[in-house]
Amino acid sequence: MSVGDRICHNSELGTIRFVGTVERKPGQWLGIEWDDPSRGKGDGSINGLRYFQSRSPTGASFLRPSAPSLHFGRTFIAALREKYLEDLHATSTKEAIVLGSSDGAIEVEAVDMNKVRNKFAQLEKLKEVGLENYMISKAGPAGEIKAVCPNIRRLDLSRNLFASWSEIIEIVEQIHALESLTLHYNVFRELSSPLTGSCRSVVHLSLNRTGVTWEQHRHFHR
Repeated sequence: MSVGDRICHNSELGTIRFVGTVERKPGQWLGIEWDDPSRGKGDGSINGLRYFQSRSPTGASFLRPSAPSLHFGRTFIAALREKYLEDLHATSTKEAIVLGSSDGAIEVEAVDMNKVRNKFAQLEKLKEVGLENYMISKAGPAGEIKAVCPNIRRLDLSRNLFASWSEIIEIVEQIHALESLTLHYNVFRELSSPLTGSCRSVVHLSLNRTGVTWEQHRHFHR
């Protein structure tokens, strides 16, 4: 864990802005800036000492690295298998589904989602994949994605824990058929140099609420 990494705590997303010791409090602490500016209890200072500056006066909190329900993310394939292979939902039950392309504004209710999941049990045949809000932060072992699901054409990774563009590049390079990639609400570290790697198959990239500025777009190339 390091400054800039993304975390999830009790379903709330945030970015690590500080790692270290805090005066009068033993052990190591993480300073978190929350995506929800009203989620925190301060602005990154404690007892008059500033450790970082949040954008909102109520947008920051300090947590122990061992805090319950604090997650630092998982691999792409771990999330994919949970959604499409594990039998987590009982038959004939209703399940709320948030449409990724709606930026979280549209939620629909679906019945018997297990039947839909069974249809896509063979991961190598998947063409469209939605893994919104699955706490993914990294690609995983080299070559794993290419071996499991190389034929994805449309991929939605909105609201995950990506902070590094290198992880995105590593995912895309293993899916040669990928044409559309959605990354809404992943807050990336600022780019200071051009990205390396090949994403030649991608023709549609969506980046709403990612912190990517127009100035940083010059670092994207195919």
